[in-house]
Amino acid sequence: MRAALRFTKRAEHDWRKLDAVGRERVEPALEALRAIPRRANLDEQPLEGAPPWRRLRVGERRIIFRPFTEKESRVYGADSGCIVERVIDRQDLDRAVKSLR
Repeated sequence: MRAALRFTKRAEHDWRKLDAVGRERVEPALEALRAIPRRANLDEQPLEGAPPWRRLRVGERRIIFRPFTEKESRVYGADSGCIVERVIDRQDLDRAVKSLR
């Protein structure tokens, strides 16, 4: 079984900006987010001061995401899943956290 994964427009923009090597490194992490149950060795942490947002560390990149709300689960027809907000360089994490909705 797999969880749903939805990208915001900002995340789609971030994805398009990645080079081929960056995409190759990030894709397995995104697949790991879809796995049910998630692997225990994912480097996933809550973002301080920005619940329910979380970050997943992938080398020099960070994936900012949050779990679906109940309403989103119904809309997307999925029992579980995540909204991916950003796929960014680690240096941009603080600035990206400040812009979270």
